[in-house]
Amino acid sequence: AETPLGRYRTIMALVAVYVAGCFLAAIATHLGIESVPLYFVGTFFFIALGTGGIKPNVCTFGADQIDPALPDVDKRKESFFMYFYLMINV
Repeated sequence: AETPLGRYRTIMALVAVYVAGCFLAAIATHLGIESVPLYFVGTFFFIALGTGGIKPNVCTFGADQIDPALPDVDKRKESFFMYFYLMINV
C-alpha cells in the first residue's frame, strides 16, 4: 500500500473489488441465472482478492493509533493485534 496509490485509495479500491465479488456471487445464485462459473469468479477471485488486500492494510491503521511515546507501547500493540485478528477471523 506504500505506493503512489496510497493506503486509503488502496483500501477503497479493494473494498470495491470485494463488493463486486459479493454482488457477482449473489447474482449467480439468483433463480433463473444459477451460474456456477459466475459464482466461483465472484467468490474465489474478487472476494479473495479484496479480502487479501483489505486485511493487511486495515491493521496498520490500528497500529498507527498507538502513541509510541507511551511506556507500555509493546504491550498495547500486542493487545491490539491479538484482538484485531480475533475479531476479523471470528
